Amino acid sequence: MFALLLLAGIAVGSRLSAQAEPSVPSSASSKVLVLGVVGSTSRSLAATSPDDFLRGIRVWQAHLKTASGTVFDPNVARSVRVIVASTGSSTSSRLAAVTVLARSGVSAILTPSPSPVVLRIGQRFHVPVLSSAVPKSLLATDRFAFSLSPSRLGDPQLLYNAMRGLLISRRRRLRIAIVAGRGWAAIGQQASQLAQQQGIESKLTTARGSDPRSALAQARRFGADLLYVLARPALVVSWQRRYRRSSDPPWATTLSAGSDPGTVGRPLLAAVQWNPFTSQGGMIFSAGTFTADYEKAYNALPGTSAAEGAASALAVSAAVGIAHSTGPARIAAALAEIAAPSLFGELQFHRQAQAEGPPAGLLLIRGSAVTQTTSLPSRKGR
Repeated sequence: MFALLLLAGIAVGSRLSAQAEPSVPSSASSKVLVLGVVGSTSRSLAATSPDDFLRGIRVWQAHLKTASGTVFDPNVARSVRVIVASTGSSTSSRLAAVTVLARSGVSAILTPSPSPVVLRIGQRFHVPVLSSAVPKSLLATDRFAFSLSPSRLGDPQLLYNAMRGLLISRRRRLRIAIVAGRGWAAIGQQASQLAQQQGIESKLTTARGSDPRSALAQARRFGADLLYVLARPALVVSWQRRYRRSSDPPWATTLSAGSDPGTVGRPLLAAVQWNPFTSQGGMIFSAGTFTADYEKAYNALPGTSAAEGAASALAVSAAVGIAHSTGPARIAAALAEIAAPSLFGELQFHRQAQAEGPPAGLLLIRGSAVTQTTSLPSRKGR
């Protein structure tokens, strides 16, 4: 099953754990690169948990064992250790745990969401914090915060980016019917405006409450080539199962790091922030290597959050090479200088934000199988 998983986060307590991590070959030396990982909500980030962000970091860590050549200058770092912070749900317990983490000698803190507590501790102890979608207002006042740039859940730009090749190859204008669920009207308006900018004919309808039937009826009268549904992934799948007709055009939605649609009964197009079938590669991971390593370790395709975790660790790897040090302040300074191709796009920070995120992908989900696609599926047999 294709799982684009939201990191669930961390459990009660304020302890630190190495979590049965893979070891990296090293000579007898105390030179260790230590990375701290902090989750986002209420579940433990154990090495055996299904949390994609940590899994991505574990794949990076394990791959160091087989990476050709010397990843780090042996005079700087001869081994890598990942420490996972476990915190409670309260602000005080989180503050205590992250403070202990910062004082434990970590070179950087990696986290899937820009928690104010984590950012505050990073700034206080001069430890770089790498996260996703850190607000620009915080980046402007915190020189130790760095942001990777995946899109938000439901960002309609992802679908149009993912379909760019399809739009170029079509002989006539694409027609898209946009159905926005409750609370998604503003995103629906944005999707409609973006469609116009892309030369796509579109019609926007809004579902009333949790019942989309009236909106779907209006969308069908538009005669669209694609029915683009904006709602929570699980709700999209539920609507598709209950209300889809055999005469409907292909259904599509947008998934992000926080999404897992489960097993889809009928084919569903999904625009994703990061494509597990990407041909991009670079430092440590050549093209396709990360996905292959992840599948081998976890028997599943990696989601955006896994790629983001690995990319955060890759950014620190590049910074260590520039800084010739594992000192957090030096790594923070070096992060501003890196420019390295990677599985997550170019790792280069402009004003502490990744200059350009990874290219979006268009996937076709059939049951529990996932494939990359560059065309719309036919209606036959749907």
